[in-house]
Amino acid sequence: MVASSSTGVFIGIAAPSVVAGVILVVYGGNQISALPMVPTILNTSNAAFFTVTMGAAITSITLGPCYAPFQQKAALTPDLAQDFNLWKIY
Repeated sequence: MVASSSTGVFIGIAAPSVVAGVILVVYGGNQISALPMVPTILNTSNAAFFTVTMGAAITSITLGPCYAPFQQKAALTPDLAQDFNLWKIY
């Protein structure tokens, strides 16, 4: 599940349009999220260890390149709580 979500974030940042992003997430994201399940399907010894390790690796590989664009976007976005006084109690 985490591998699929992180792949969706990565494709969402890299895709040139919404339609291309959706198509890539539906097809490519599902294929990538199936990779951590391979050791379980093949009945290897320590399948749970390999599944968790592959899931963590895929997540870090896909979320790593997304960090800088998110930080730049967050720096350009105004603080909504300050602009709209969301924390003010009436």
